[in-house]
Amino acid sequence: MMCGILGLIGAAWRDSAPAALATIVSRGPDAQATLDLGEALLCHARLAVIDLEGGRQPMVSPDGRHAIVFNGEIYNFQALRAELERAGYAFATRSDTEVLLHGYAAWGASLPGRLDGMFAFAVWDSRERRLFAARDRIGIKPFFYADTPGGFAFASTLAPFFALQGFPRRVDAEALRDYLAFQTVLAPRSVLADVRQLPPASCLLLDAGARRLTLRRYWEIPPPGTAPADAEERVARVDAALRESVRRQLIADVPLGAFLSGGMDSSLMVRYMAQAGAQPLRTFNIRFREEGFDETPHAQEVARAFGAEHTVIDAPAIDGAALVASIGALDQPLADPAYVTTEMLSRLTRGRVTVAVSGDGGDELFAGYPRFREIEAGFPDSPLKRMTRV
Repeated sequence: MMCGILGLIGAAWRDSAPAALATIVSRGPDAQATLDLGEALLCHARLAVIDLEGGRQPMVSPDGRHAIVFNGEIYNFQALRAELERAGYAFATRSDTEVLLHGYAAWGASLPGRLDGMFAFAVWDSRERRLFAARDRIGIKPFFYADTPGGFAFASTLAPFFALQGFPRRVDAEALRDYLAFQTVLAPRSVLADVRQLPPASCLLLDAGARRLTLRRYWEIPPPGTAPADAEERVARVDAALRESVRRQLIADVPLGAFLSGGMDSSLMVRYMAQAGAQPLRTFNIRFREEGFDETPHAQEVARAFGAEHTVIDAPAIDGAALVASIGALDQPLADPAYVTTEMLSRLTRGRVTVAVSGDGGDELFAGYPRFREIEAGFPDSPLKRMTRV
């Protein structure tokens, strides 16, 4: 689930905005819009999920002071809306975008700490000439930005920066090093030396008048608490937390489904969706010609167990052209071979569902592979390591 956001504040690249917006249309095929506020230019490419008619962006507050562009979904937006309504705010839509807009007016920079969801958003305050932006706690939704003498720019991906005429394209050597070491580029760096990623659980404030940019974290991973001594109670707590997380993600005004391989992670997601009453429960998997790689029988068995409407999609041949096209959809290097098939499955199921739940992240969260159990303390610094740093 994704939209595309883009913004230029006092930037020299305003004439390039249409070309930059065109690079993120694939993230938001349902509608594209640009809002010119003079000093600020906000653009949005929308994938409509909640309030299909009323949730259009960029969205402006009734008094015209605040304007927002937002990518993601806020799972507790209904509770926040009720709180804001009690405080006197009136709503014209059913969207979570409007909750963010009024929420920023009410709570300011403390808003991100109140949110349960995956998000990257930016709010322009025309009265104070300030831009506030925030990214979700885990960094599910991307947010790239550049603060240069030519102005400030932000976007969901790196692609728009390549479309800005005259924008520098220097490679960040340390980002390249991180990619080779960790198989992905780590925030706050990006492969472009003049573009940064807003780190997870962080927000930024740009004072356009003073030309001052400040960043801060609004959340830290809490220290481990005391776990119950009984193993069954520990399992029950984790099970309840996962079930509630999946239930919250089923709010949508469009068809939703699940990617089901038949493995533990995706099967658990389907189980929780069934328990939450998802109807119809649609599941999908790709069938490979190579018997050793095909998990279709396992997926079909899980689908039958939970009464899902299961669809098996035969994998097209992944030739050189298909591989190049799949990699070309990335804006930064990613050394995850599963990406190619996941991208293919997403593209092939788009005609049937708009939102899909998957088991991605399970191995990382629960250390499904030994490499995920490694911690920084296991790799102490040394003179040799310092010599090899860029």
